[in-house]
Amino acid sequence: MSTISKACLDPWSFLLIKADGNVCLCCWSEPIGNVNSADLDAIVSGLKAQHLRSSLLTGELLKCCSQCPARDDTTTEKLCADVETYLNDTKKLYAVSQGKLFLKPKPSKHWLKRIWTSKLVRPLKKMLSR
Repeated sequence: MSTISKACLDPWSFLLIKADGNVCLCCWSEPIGNVNSADLDAIVSGLKAQHLRSSLLTGELLKCCSQCPARDDTTTEKLCADVETYLNDTKKLYAVSQGKLFLKPKPSKHWLKRIWTSKLVRPLKKMLSR
């Protein structure tokens, strides 16, 4: 059965370390730890982080997620599929923007040539050729 959740990949793709050392998995979440008192790997894989991710996947949203003004509603099935796609993307074909998964566009040769010949790159090319 489908349950409502938030269309948010931030807890799997984003990390915010505030000036005081508090670590958050999105702009709206409560801190899940502090880098001044714990290892970052331990914080990100710890119980608080797991609980926040699990709440999104099950639709049992924490207060910060249910009141989040930045993410649209989605089904738990869609979110689970997006998380699985993102985590298994070994070829790095996908990116996350605004908490949502999207397929990266492939740059064309014409586009790359335009960048290489642009006014922004010419001074860099001159500097490198010296």
